[in-house]
Amino acid sequence: MTGRSTALALVSATLLCAAPLPAESEAAAANSRTDSSRATEEVVVRGQRLSDFRNAIEASRERVYALFNALNTDDVFDVSCRREAATGTQHVCRPQFRLDTERCG
Repeated sequence: MTGRSTALALVSATLLCAAPLPAESEAAAANSRTDSSRATEEVVVRGQRLSDFRNAIEASRERVYALFNALNTDDVFDVSCRREAATGTQHVCRPQFRLDTERCG
């Protein structure tokens, strides 16, 4: 054999010996499945209640209206918010001119 064919035979023999046998790879896969089935994963979900989001939105809305009322020079356009019994617990915001017209008629 020439030097090149000897080297090729040596590389081929090395690769064949290094490759895992099918029985060994199946056993390794079974062990990994067994290990992963024993490990129980825990999922923790932390969230907020929907009412917390609603309250945050209402508080933001009131801050926006308070800023608008502070910047606006005509009190007729001031917006006031309140809870109305007619609509349940809904928070209703109306401009002052609308409240004035509701009182008159």
